[in-house]
Amino acid sequence: MATWILLRHGQSVANAARRLAGWDDVALTDFGRHQARGAGRALRAHPLDLVLSSDLERASHTARLAVEAWAGDTRAVPEIVCHPELRERRLGVLQGVPLAEARRTGALDPLRTWTGVVEGAESQADLCRRVLGRLADYDEVEGTALLVAHGGVIRGLRGLLDGLAHAQIGNTKVANATPLLRVLRPGTWGRLARELQA
Repeated sequence: MATWILLRHGQSVANAARRLAGWDDVALTDFGRHQARGAGRALRAHPLDLVLSSDLERASHTARLAVEAWAGDTRAVPEIVCHPELRERRLGVLQGVPLAEARRTGALDPLRTWTGVVEGAESQADLCRRVLGRLADYDEVEGTALLVAHGGVIRGLRGLLDGLAHAQIGNTKVANATPLLRVLRPGTWGRLARELQA
């Protein structure tokens, strides 16, 4: 069994501006950096045997600040392994669009569904297949793993792990820099990946 800690990045400049970021490589705000350090301190009761992150700055910076806060003055800072497969969902024509505008026009509605897309975007199903394809490489990890990623990634993984209906996953919220813990049997990520391919 392994403990996986799922952590969405701290507040980004796109979050603060209420703008859809997708693959835009945006930075954390001052508050987002504060959130990341707070998340690291909240995790001090747990060992960290593996730290994975999206390669986008808002996630990788959150991971770095969190593990530095976790380590404090008494532990070594663990290595952070970054993967592009752990990036946020590609949003296509909606990337950079104000959230209010996307809601007002209904452009966001297809993306709340499991298979819906807009031009150039990934569906939630596509996102989860991409992410699970990478996480399956870590199926035999023991101990505690920290995964720092994005709202769409964490939403999808949490929904699948908790057995939510696919139609419900897109309507759930994921708070910034709030650790979510799940205890997983070996092979869980690979099993979920295979189920999505079926």
